[in-house]
Amino acid sequence: MRLSAILREARAGLASATSRVVATLGAALVLVLVTTGVDCLVTAQSVSRAVEFQARGGTVQVVSAPGAIDGRRCEGLSQLDGVSSAGALSYVDGRRARAITLPDAPFAVPRVTPAFASVLGGTPTIDPGVVLSSEVAEAADLVPGDVLHLTVEGSTSTSTRVASVLVSPTDAHRAGLGYSVLEVVPPSGSFDECWVDVWPPNPDLRPLLFLAVTEGAVNETPIVEPLVPRLGDGTEVMSAYLERTTRNAPGLLLAGALILGFLSVRLRRTELSSARHAGVAAVDLLAIVLIETVVWASAAGLVAAAFSGIVMASVEHLAYGVKVGLVDATLLLLGVIAGATAGCLTVRERDFARYSKDR
Repeated sequence: MRLSAILREARAGLASATSRVVATLGAALVLVLVTTGVDCLVTAQSVSRAVEFQARGGTVQVVSAPGAIDGRRCEGLSQLDGVSSAGALSYVDGRRARAITLPDAPFAVPRVTPAFASVLGGTPTIDPGVVLSSEVAEAADLVPGDVLHLTVEGSTSTSTRVASVLVSPTDAHRAGLGYSVLEVVPPSGSFDECWVDVWPPNPDLRPLLFLAVTEGAVNETPIVEPLVPRLGDGTEVMSAYLERTTRNAPGLLLAGALILGFLSVRLRRTELSSARHAGVAAVDLLAIVLIETVVWASAAGLVAAAFSGIVMASVEHLAYGVKVGLVDATLLLLGVIAGATAGCLTVRERDFARYSKDR
């Protein structure tokens, strides 16, 4: 048969067997929603947990070595795999200051390197200035770009530009940082702590964080601890995703697609063997069946991709959701094609009489 004839027969088959096509399409939709759909819902929950964990400061690890943290080495840790940002901080012996507009509300003035703000979800501070905690910014009614007039430890008043406003994680109650002004200084020199944003959790990365400590300048044993110890190191959050009950969904989808493709053809064995008896070549019959199969399988695959994208868009991962949906749609398509091919190969012309009797 010519290609035009094959396409015409496939179109006629789809049009004349609407109820069968709808039933098969319905079965395919159930299959993808039970596999792809449920897995996306579980994945979205895991993403929400991870986002909440990060928002609460759970991904931040603190290397403590008073006076022995090298600022440049600390910021250099951001080059390690799994480290998104790193910055150094020094408390400067509890130095405090007062804003001219808030004389009765003294605050801490730690020194930080330019990249420190990015560790807590802010933007790196390139220009000189200060980073205000959200509490100070709200109390003084200041926004980035404004000028802060303050007095440091009883000295004469000084003015400095507000580079950015930082919202500290809700569970991070580090001494003095809830209500503070962070003075941004060059990374050269020594600091007390190096804050490192690490995600996903990687135990092998922990020893490398000590690279921020200046060799031979340590008076106390350096330690690494989470910024929010009670949240843990994130291993539980990551394990919940990696060990989710739906992680084998793609395999189940492929197996289900194979069975569905096979059954969609075997249920038509009388019709197909009749066509073979009428003189339709086996290869032509297979081509017609595969075209019909691709049509309804593609429709189900597009629904899977759309549903996956919508679910993951709810946690701001639209691209990932569409990617997963398209991969699962491909698995569905390959599975039903393989199953339909196997079904066609098992339908024989000589068994037409038996198929008719069984029906």
